[in-house]
Amino acid sequence: KISKQKRELLWKEISSNILEKANREYISVNAFCREIFIELTRIVHMDSFSIALYDRENKLLSFPFFIDDKPTLSNYIQRKFDKGITEYAINKGSSMLLNERQITKIKGINLSRYFKSVPKSWLGVPLKIDNKIVGLISLHSYSLSKAYDKDDVHFIEFISSQLVNIIQREKFQEEIRRQEKYFRTLVEYSSDVTVILDKQGRFKYVSRSVKNILGYKSKELIGKSFLSFVHQGEANIAKKGFINNISIPGLGKYHLWKIKHQNGSFKTMEIFSNNMLDNPIINGLV
Repeated sequence: KISKQKRELLWKEISSNILEKANREYISVNAFCREIFIELTRIVHMDSFSIALYDRENKLLSFPFFIDDKPTLSNYIQRKFDKGITEYAINKGSSMLLNERQITKIKGINLSRYFKSVPKSWLGVPLKIDNKIVGLISLHSYSLSKAYDKDDVHFIEFISSQLVNIIQREKFQEEIRRQEKYFRTLVEYSSDVTVILDKQGRFKYVSRSVKNILGYKSKELIGKSFLSFVHQGEANIAKKGFINNISIPGLGKYHLWKIKHQNGSFKTMEIFSNNMLDNPIINGLV
């Protein structure tokens, strides 16, 4: 049995470890769940540990992490929001510390479906984002009737707050990737040509659509000056327009220039520009 003083020191050490992992530049929800489990095994008894995520719209529970000495794995991958103790705790919306007697007295839950035997101790802490329940951390013991106390509840609540941050960050990153893919597809296959020029007027980026419109491959234009593709009779005007556009942030003036096609002919094109040199990601004239 761990002394109270040693237990407090261990909690502090584990808290520090969890914070360090939560603050890594990138750690997935699944990886963080594994780290939580490893740290918790150092201080609490668990025959089962699970993290459930609740999809309210589709009424589904998914389990990015689940370990049980008496597994019923088919119910702990993904399932419909049903009548398990996880669903009961999510509906209650608050942290719960239950013993065997209290569990058996809960009406409307299907113990036999989700447990091979009734736990002696069960601890559940909800995951909340903007006061909405998005999941649950739970752990239980099949053998110890007083496996957990209020201090354990408070600590799992701390872990819950860190896990929620990871969940939000992962969702944000997924949304960024989705938007990037969407806009990349939009730009690459649109009927317009999108380019980014550096301060010297050289191509930094050219969308694939240039192939259909002007006959060039994107990569063969990179590093070349845009002026070499403007009709000679309009080159000086284009140069002055470029200098003016890079001196003023934001949208530039509309231009109508003859641009050289890959086959040697010239095509009149509408030019719209946006000075984004101050944007550290773009750093160019679009």
